Amino acid sequence: MVKKFILIGAVVSLIFILGCKTGGDRSNINLDYKAIHTGSEGITLDFLPNLPPEKVMEGNSYNMGLRLANRGAYDVKEGEGFFTFRGDKSDIDIKNPYQAISLKGKSLLNPKGEETINADYAMDVLKIKENDTKKKESFIFIDLCYKYKTEAIANICIDTDVYSLSYREKVCKIKDISLSSQGAPIAVTGIKQNMVPVGNAKEKLSPEFEVTIANVGKGTPFYKPAFTEAICKGTLAKNDFKDSWNSVEVMAEIEGSGLRFECNGDSQGTRPVRLDKQKTFICRTLGGIDAKIPPYTSILKINIDYAYISTISKKIEIEKFDIR
Repeated sequence: MVKKFILIGAVVSLIFILGCKTGGDRSNINLDYKAIHTGSEGITLDFLPNLPPEKVMEGNSYNMGLRLANRGAYDVKEGEGFFTFRGDKSDIDIKNPYQAISLKGKSLLNPKGEETINADYAMDVLKIKENDTKKKESFIFIDLCYKYKTEAIANICIDTDVYSLSYREKVCKIKDISLSSQGAPIAVTGIKQNMVPVGNAKEKLSPEFEVTIANVGKGTPFYKPAFTEAICKGTLAKNDFKDSWNSVEVMAEIEGSGLRFECNGDSQGTRPVRLDKQKTFICRTLGGIDAKIPPYTSILKINIDYAYISTISKKIEIEKFDIR
């Protein structure tokens, strides 16, 4: 009898576990999402201590060491990330200045994201040309460029009874939504919602969202479709792509509704969305939702596509070799 109860208990436990894995429990999905989509960083790049030293001697060679890490929630795949060394060519000569990168973002198995350390980047320090100068300052710059994506998710209310004419109690109410970060340098910070009647019959309602996004990182976004390797190499003039700097592409959808939204940067429907540090814009759809359906809750998904460009630097002091 005891064995029978144990067997029945094991079967019930197995059914419960399988139910949890295959069911539609949104709380588990939200927990997974929140665990990964936090923070305001994407790819980070830092010099390793003393690589190169702060004081270097002319005519010598030195190694440079870097720590690269993907602290965000999006995987940077092969061909999507690059960095370039640059400096005063009269002071330093950097071997293989252009490097390609790929790094996986945060996951439940790796909540800090992928990280690499490399100390094999070579630099030659050239001789000081000025005869009366015993030492001089110079700078090493690294331009980091990569494609990235922000994925924001928010619980929303689809209020089909906007005038509260029904006697039934509503399961939800429309309210303003504040968000913080989503594991990326561009973040959705606020959402305001409205339900707009479609046509004169008012048989359908169209959700409309006023979305605020912000550049919360230390770099500059760049319009992803216009991004090329040449931009990171510095072989193209910045003015040639002036309309692509500080620009992102935004798409939105309500889960399970089949409704997709156009999110435009201005009243003329111009894409992409341009921002300095912050931008507020409207996301609209041509479709609608049957006004006879009772109000219900759903999930709004907002995807922001862009490239991201940032620069770090290190000051070095070059000393003249004195044989006396």
